[in-house]
Amino acid sequence: MRHKGHSIRFRIMLLSAAFTLLLSFALGCTSFLIFERSTRRNLIQSAEFNLQLVAGLVEQDITSLKMLANRCAVEPTTVSYLSDPASTPKSRLNAYEKVLALYSANPAAGYIQRLIVTDGKADILQVGSPIVNGTPITQYTLARMPGWGMDPAQSWNTVSRDHYATPAYPNCLPVLQPVYSRTRAPCGVLLMTISTALITQRLTDYQLREGEQLYLVLAGGSYRLAGGEFSLTAETPTPGRLLKGIASNTGTLVQECRDAGGQHYIAVTCPAGNTGLALAQYLPDSLFASQRIILWGYLLLEILLVLGLAFGMYRYLAYLIVRPVGRLQSRMEKISQGDFTADANIEWDNELGEIGRGVNRLSQNIQTMMEARVADEQEKQRLEYRMLQSQISPHFIYNTLNSIKWMATIQHSSGIAEMTTALSRLLKSLSKGSEALIPLREEFALLNDYCVIQQYRFGGAITLDIADISDEALCECLIPRFTLQPLAENAIFHGIEPNGGIGKIWLHITQEENGDICITMEDDGVGMPPERFAKLLDGAAQQPDGQFRQIGVYNVHRRIQYAFGPQYGVSATSAPGQGTKLYIRIPNRTQPTV
Repeated sequence: MRHKGHSIRFRIMLLSAAFTLLLSFALGCTSFLIFERSTRRNLIQSAEFNLQLVAGLVEQDITSLKMLANRCAVEPTTVSYLSDPASTPKSRLNAYEKVLALYSANPAAGYIQRLIVTDGKADILQVGSPIVNGTPITQYTLARMPGWGMDPAQSWNTVSRDHYATPAYPNCLPVLQPVYSRTRAPCGVLLMTISTALITQRLTDYQLREGEQLYLVLAGGSYRLAGGEFSLTAETPTPGRLLKGIASNTGTLVQECRDAGGQHYIAVTCPAGNTGLALAQYLPDSLFASQRIILWGYLLLEILLVLGLAFGMYRYLAYLIVRPVGRLQSRMEKISQGDFTADANIEWDNELGEIGRGVNRLSQNIQTMMEARVADEQEKQRLEYRMLQSQISPHFIYNTLNSIKWMATIQHSSGIAEMTTALSRLLKSLSKGSEALIPLREEFALLNDYCVIQQYRFGGAITLDIADISDEALCECLIPRFTLQPLAENAIFHGIEPNGGIGKIWLHITQEENGDICITMEDDGVGMPPERFAKLLDGAAQQPDGQFRQIGVYNVHRRIQYAFGPQYGVSATSAPGQGTKLYIRIPNRTQPTV
């Protein structure tokens, strides 16, 4: 009984389930990775875009403020006032008005808390926000101003607290720039404190999700935005691996970070041009985790959809394949029971219909083969009968030859007896020999029997001599049956007989360096041109009278090649009046020992 697991329906269901699971897993993993990377990239690029927008505005204002500082530091009126020890109140007023004019014309003046130009002693010119300037700076409080005495190269690098500003404007970015006289000698300094509102005002509507952090990154440290103000933080998340290929701007830095508590972040840092300031937004891992939950929901929906499609595919395949296969199976069972009639109902217009037509053809062919088998058996019996009958004729010939031999012996005709014996052995080899390859010594025996007959025919004028053999073991080498006899026959009838019927045939057996055996058959007949021998190898040579085709050489040559390969066969050297040398090349093979 067939096991249920072997049915096509079960296999289709199993394959459909396996295909569905594999497809769902592959699509799920691929979709999840693509969606996660896409969501991650979108979140990072969204943060990058917002930071670039703020950083671009900050860069414009800082550039304007730097230009203001440079203008004030090189303004001739200001330089003359600071470098002239005997300056008058009028020159002081002119310098103040000039600084005030430059300050008022600057588009970013609203972010300047104080702009002080002083010689570091008693002369102090001060402009700035009216609220902040409510507490004027004197030569005694100047030293406590943020940025005073610092290296000018540290400008814009720190966030400091202005102790003389109102509580509403506590933090500022100090800027210090030296003022030089016309002789390039230091004559004073320009101190400017910039309110952090320059940055925080742009971040008023900046949306930070839960867990996100925003930092102002300066050379002097990182300041975290909290409560609308930046405060210096002692610890920032430790930077880790850089994430390349995500940011849309080459200047934006994206890297993985982790804080002291083990919380993972992705930091997006955008510089504000060449100002030395940068804004960094830290995206927590929990933000991406919440997005993964949404992705898992979409993934589950996708898996359910694939499962539904797989079930529909299973039902369709069952309708398309299982029912036709059942009909084909029923038809095969009828054939196995001996019903070979064709069934047109299984010849559908699809691939299974081709199988049905093949089954019908198969049943008809089986019937035809059975009829042919019966006819073959009858023919076999007729051939076997004829074969048994044909064995009677050779037996009769052998008995007759033996009778002739004994009569010749009784009458003291030894030649007739010897010829009869040789002929009997030749006929036995022709009729009963079934082996295609025989040892060389047996081939020599057949050749000797043939030459015995020819010697009596030509009155002993033809002799066969095995001139030399390099090793007696070579006589066990295998050679196709009746290889030497046709060649000796050609030598006698086409070489020696035209030369008067008197001649000699020599045999030389040697082993070449590569192990092959070379049998040289030499005669002293009339010879032949080389082109004639080439025609003999083609099987196309013919006597001038057209009555005899010299097929012996071609026959032997082809049989050797069929037995051992194209590298073996017969070759010759000959010339008219100089006899002929035939070279039979065969491999050194012997019969395997039992």
